Amino acid sequence: MFTVKSGEVRLLKYDRGLHTDECHKFAFPDGRDFLICRGGSTYQGESTEMIFMAAFDAAGSGVTTKLISAMDTANTCLGEIKFSPAESGRSQSPGKSVEITGLTITAMQGTTDCAASQNATAGKLRRNIKSYEIEFLFDGKNFTVAPASRVALRRFDTN
Repeated sequence: MFTVKSGEVRLLKYDRGLHTDECHKFAFPDGRDFLICRGGSTYQGESTEMIFMAAFDAAGSGVTTKLISAMDTANTCLGEIKFSPAESGRSQSPGKSVEITGLTITAMQGTTDCAASQNATAGKLRRNIKSYEIEFLFDGKNFTVAPASRVALRRFDTN
């Protein structure tokens, strides 16, 4: 975690357990940044994938909040993430964080491998694969699952 003050970049904290190689940067209304990341692990043939929010305090301490997870033993996959940008009259400068009001995650469940589901041509999935769009609303501090998406989320998150 770095901070920029008076144009100087300073290392606040290194968190070796936080994987941020597949993340999108967004802004809280107060201007601080947070990340929406995709992460996961594979141990002894069982893969877990999750999408989470990582936020940091002024000292660089990170807090992660899981939004959704899926395990391949249940034949589930997390696909595309779509972000809902906050409406604003100004254009965003390159490198600037964008404010968002929510996000939608496409999650799939069926009897095929995840790569085949995600690479389906022309958006057509095999008949034995179901696709769910799970919407999260952002209140400026936290994400909550939209009421209409609660049943679908339960199909993926069991803990």
